[in-house]
Amino acid sequence: MPIDAMAGALQSLSGVSSASGLGAAKKSAESSGFSELVHDALKTTNDEMVRATTVSNEHLSTGKHDLHEVIIALDRADLSFRMLSQMRNKVLDAYNDVMRMSV
Repeated sequence: MPIDAMAGALQSLSGVSSASGLGAAKKSAESSGFSELVHDALKTTNDEMVRATTVSNEHLSTGKHDLHEVIIALDRADLSFRMLSQMRNKVLDAYNDVMRMSV
């Protein structure tokens, strides 16, 4: 997949990334580079998963959170993880395309 097509795919996913909290990671990548983008995406995904676990456990043990809050937290974590997984898949596809190129 060419770099321009990959950039277009990332731009088309910008609505999903802002919903999952990865919008800030994308903005910081413009000034910091790809490694910072990956680091921020991993941190955001981890934070969402920790929050979902915490909200779920608090709901089960104390009833502190409503069920809809638990479901929203779990969906946010799921969306964030799926976005990170797709990002990984695109990077691997690009790497494989580069490796298949003849010199």
